[in-house]
Amino acid sequence: VLTILGLVMAGVSCTMDIAVAELRSLHHQILTLSSYWIVDLLLWMVFLYGLVFVAVAVTLKISLNAMGSGIPE
Repeated sequence: VLTILGLVMAGVSCTMDIAVAELRSLHHQILTLSSYWIVDLLLWMVFLYGLVFVAVAVTLKISLNAMGSGIPE
């Protein structure tokens, strides 16, 4: 049972690493769309607010008990 749990956690960890790398790549691509700093700032803010919105939506759908605990952050 512990072996299976370890393998599942390793899979989750690898998936999270890949997701973070893809998000960083997307973030870099978004920031290089414009040559104006104000547009870059607005795009960066929209990107971050989008990620926060996804975290809140997932928390509301999966576990209401996690709200306010700092886990989704």
